[in-house]
Amino acid sequence: MTSFLFMLLLFGCSGLHTVTADTPTALDHEVLLDPVEQNFFLRWGFNTTHMDFEITAKTLGWLAVGISPNGGMNAADVLLAWVDDKTGIPTVQDRWLIAPKPYSPRTVNLSLDSTQDWVLVTGSQNATHTTVRAVRKLVTCDTQDRSFTADTTRLIFSMHPQDPATPTSITKHTYRGTRSLLMLSESYLVNSSAINSDTGPEFSNLDLLADRVSISTETRTMYFCSLIKLPTFTRKHHIVTTRPVINRGNEGVVHHMLAYICNDKIDDNFPDKAFDCSFDQLNPLRDQVMGNCTAIIATFGIGSEPSHYPPEAGYPLTPELSGRYVFLESHYDNPEGKSVIDSSGIALTITTKLRPHDAAIMMTGYSDITFSMMIPPQMQDFVTYSRCSKDCTGAILPPTGINVIKVFLHTHTIGQRIYLRHIRGGKELPPLAKDETYDFDYQESQTINPPKVILPGDELIQHCHYNSMSRRNVTFGGWGTPEEMCMSFVTYYPANPVIDLCSSFAPMETVLALTGTPFTSPPGIPLTPEQMKNVTEELWVNVPMINQYKAYMSAYNWTPEKLTALQSIYTDADYAAMCVSTSTNPDAQEYSVVPPNKYTVYHEPSVCADPAPKGTATTSGYSGVMFILYASALLTMSYH
Repeated sequence: MTSFLFMLLLFGCSGLHTVTADTPTALDHEVLLDPVEQNFFLRWGFNTTHMDFEITAKTLGWLAVGISPNGGMNAADVLLAWVDDKTGIPTVQDRWLIAPKPYSPRTVNLSLDSTQDWVLVTGSQNATHTTVRAVRKLVTCDTQDRSFTADTTRLIFSMHPQDPATPTSITKHTYRGTRSLLMLSESYLVNSSAINSDTGPEFSNLDLLADRVSISTETRTMYFCSLIKLPTFTRKHHIVTTRPVINRGNEGVVHHMLAYICNDKIDDNFPDKAFDCSFDQLNPLRDQVMGNCTAIIATFGIGSEPSHYPPEAGYPLTPELSGRYVFLESHYDNPEGKSVIDSSGIALTITTKLRPHDAAIMMTGYSDITFSMMIPPQMQDFVTYSRCSKDCTGAILPPTGINVIKVFLHTHTIGQRIYLRHIRGGKELPPLAKDETYDFDYQESQTINPPKVILPGDELIQHCHYNSMSRRNVTFGGWGTPEEMCMSFVTYYPANPVIDLCSSFAPMETVLALTGTPFTSPPGIPLTPEQMKNVTEELWVNVPMINQYKAYMSAYNWTPEKLTALQSIYTDADYAAMCVSTSTNPDAQEYSVVPPNKYTVYHEPSVCADPAPKGTATTSGYSGVMFILYASALLTMSYH
């Protein structure tokens, strides 16, 4: 980013617009959309009703930024702009892109919207770059616009070195790219109080880094376990910021990382402090580490920015943790078959200047990452459900509840949408978090501000929607990239007591009763109770049986009746509830099988008379009169 801004200064900033006091929003977010090529620089700001964009691109022709449903061109909502080379007059257009694959000049149609919702603020160009600023409602209620929401925004961007020959004649781009962002969040903030507050003598850094992990060209996906010893803490500290430390060139390979505090059973005598802990084979060391390191202290997902705790909370590191080990779990995704040496990790900013509350991180979602979770092939929308039971929250949470400040949503490559729903007293509340445009290659915590409260007896329901049309065989739950997950990591305060895990899964017996097994003669007939018990136990540890069951399911005949029955298992059948915490309450059972509760479904209110494009959500917006006043204020600004 520094070199890009230096180029702008070198060629003269006098051509860039001046922001006046009339601007209702500050452009307090910024990012290079293409950090390697550094051709597109985006600054933006927003309030409760409007988005304010400023785009600077390395071109003297036209530039465009669009909101896509999935990172592709088809059905994208496009802002197209240029500054006339002769007159210096800027133009902004609101367009809708239809581009079904395979792309061809006959099928691509970048048409002008009948309603032009982007309002020009200013535009200019210098010797090398064009800058355009425009404003638009977050939700326009135009069927050819996509809304700005708290979900992932899948941006596409492009440019051409020449202006359009006419305002309606747009030549094909010569450069394009994609970038996913959480645009209505605290990510990419410039000079925020959270960023600037963690400096001074009472602050220090603690790095949790892997040590020269080798990823071969044959490795598609790999998990690596690193055990890192904590220093001595003579007094209590708070973690206030977590930052990814990714080795240059490895940004696309280091997919996500989790850091856990270990109990005292993982000590200096543990036989191996760094080892491949992938889940394609049995590994007693991995199982021992995962069973004794359960308190999550930090998370990282590909593409994410530094994460700051709010001023009222921090994650506690106490003197009792001195010399304990941290388990750093690194997931490497290597689809291009690169040869990589990696020492990436997570850096913690810690302080003795304590915040009012201790924070903690709870994992929720589908907790049996094996065969009880399965997505049949050739399904456009198959849904898995999991629950954090009301029995767990009722037995553990304090009377005033806990305050949720961040949620990290996670699934894998065929995951399309994720919802973490919130039930209280048989009535569904607005979701704790959701992402209807999920991107596997961009995973960042959503900041919940103001915090949302979970009370004792509340229930959480997480469901993930999958599109398996690209798959010919069933997709099981698993740790590898081609397998699937559905989970969330919820940061909250106060952390007394701590809930490490509040999750569920469909009992394997329920799934096997539907699918049958290859372990009977003939295969597929019902198992006796004793056989069922033995099979479910062996499928955890017996590799030949695991491979036999996988082969059996790869040839499974998914009739419509069986598809409906499997979906019903996740939605309606009794589920196995997990509840792991530091609570001493005997009612806080770690494992129980319970029926799902009934509740009244929440419907998000809409401000639009007509539906927005598929996949978008709605929020409140200005009235037409207020929008005119807002745009008029911005248009009083001069351009050069």
